[in-house]
Amino acid sequence: MTATEATHSDAEIGTNHKRRYARYDGLRGVCAIFVVIYHIGYQSGISELPGHDGVPILGSLVPAFRIFLPPFFVLSGLLLYRPFARAIIAGTPRPATGPFIVGRALRLLPAFYVLTLVVMFTLNLSAVDGAWEVIKPFILLHYWFTPDMAQWWPGMEHTWTVPVEMSYYLALPILAWLINRSARRGADPAARARRIIVPFVLMTVIGTAWTIFCYLPSQAEHTYYFVFWPLGYAGFFAAGMALATLSAYRDVTGVVPALHRAVAKHPLLWWLGALGALLLYIPKPFAPQVVVGTWPAMAQHLVEYVLFFAFGLLAVVPLTVPEVRSRFMDAVLTNPPIRYIGRLSYGVYLWNVPVMYYYFQYGTIFGNQPLGLNDARPTLPFGELVGFVLYVIVGTALFTLVSYYVVERPALRLRHVFNAPTSALELGYATEPASDARPADRAEPQDASATRRSTER
Repeated sequence: MTATEATHSDAEIGTNHKRRYARYDGLRGVCAIFVVIYHIGYQSGISELPGHDGVPILGSLVPAFRIFLPPFFVLSGLLLYRPFARAIIAGTPRPATGPFIVGRALRLLPAFYVLTLVVMFTLNLSAVDGAWEVIKPFILLHYWFTPDMAQWWPGMEHTWTVPVEMSYYLALPILAWLINRSARRGADPAARARRIIVPFVLMTVIGTAWTIFCYLPSQAEHTYYFVFWPLGYAGFFAAGMALATLSAYRDVTGVVPALHRAVAKHPLLWWLGALGALLLYIPKPFAPQVVVGTWPAMAQHLVEYVLFFAFGLLAVVPLTVPEVRSRFMDAVLTNPPIRYIGRLSYGVYLWNVPVMYYYFQYGTIFGNQPLGLNDARPTLPFGELVGFVLYVIVGTALFTLVSYYVVERPALRLRHVFNAPTSALELGYATEPASDARPADRAEPQDASATRRSTER
């Protein structure tokens, strides 16, 4: 752990925390918008698909917006692991596992369950084949126990992220316990922080190895089954957990890590790096279609994994440093509309795909079977495309607002019944500093309370 000895007052850090939490919401909002555009590309026939040329230039650009998904995982690792890292470094009790799991379940599952019911009855009722088909989504096994992509419920293809996220929510307290067993042997906070970082390197290696395994030619038949398992995203969560450790180390000791100092000097350079990762990823679809099950496909997807990791990390890093002041970043991330979309980003992500299915009138309520998200459609004429985009914006907004205020928000209120934290900012930060920690620890609960409405995906 390399650090500079520069420190900052409690008041300065507290004020800057509020700015950072606003930026987190804003980044979620930006990423949610680009993920919706990515889905629109497939449903409107813009994107290039095997056997479908799509629209020149746009057909290559829009699929590249899938790169905006990794920042969600990085942010989850950052916000959720930070109080665990802080407790380990300070030598204080870690957040209670039960309330943590309950809080995460109440954040993730109610809206997903409602989506499952709506999609089942409106689109897929005629395809339901027994009770097990209904049970699987409610216990988050709808992908892991459905190896055949043709059997995935249309309108729910994108919800593979829900079991992935929940897997890491369940694993995080266990990881924190295991890491603590090693880190507590460190003689001081710096030594403990260094020990915390080591497992994240292993997680990144595992994520890379899993990606290689998924795209081996011998796995061609099962590639798109294994690729949605949690192991492939370990590196993204690990990146966020590493950033959380740096922030926690700073909170406990008051010492500013060298990375924070470098980011504070030139914050936009890190975003330029993220832009570079996006630009490098865009040309991939310009090349001839690479067929899964070949060595070139494996190499291409390994490069994709590296670029996704770089984009997610570089996009989030500047937002973790309290001293960062950038009018450009604030203009992009802290304006009210983007922050509001960020707060509702989970609903935006869940509902935009079913809304698109309703437009094309495929599904049980329309008397037919829906096409899958990745099935090629004829490209919509420009005039209809404009109407389709407007329809998606309005339809997604309506479903998201109902989801948030009728389902998600009431579920969040139930956290108090279970003594669960209302957000990642209230996960039980240690209020008693370790013997070698500085008093700056005590400022955290005030920061959390002032930013209570900032909730993660």
